[in-house]
Amino acid sequence: EAALLIEDKYDEICDELWYIYAGEEIRRERLKKSRGYSDEKIDSIFASQLSEEVFRSHCDVIIDNSGVFSQTKEQIRQRMQSYETM
Repeated sequence: EAALLIEDKYDEICDELWYIYAGEEIRRERLKKSRGYSDEKIDSIFASQLSEEVFRSHCDVIIDNSGVFSQTKEQIRQRMQSYETM
């Protein structure tokens, strides 16, 4: 759970934290489809989460998971490939 990593200050002991995100509407769609959650349940979940700004400010790598899986996978591949040149 990413929020726990930030709240427990893992950003101070880890080399990198990655934030893999999708926009709110996409997350809503996915939660309804995969878990059958109601709008009320989703609202409750979102209200208890840290803001996107907090995640972005604590994470070193940001991956957009709004599209299809192959796009997300390509972003991860590119980031991993950058380690090979370090």
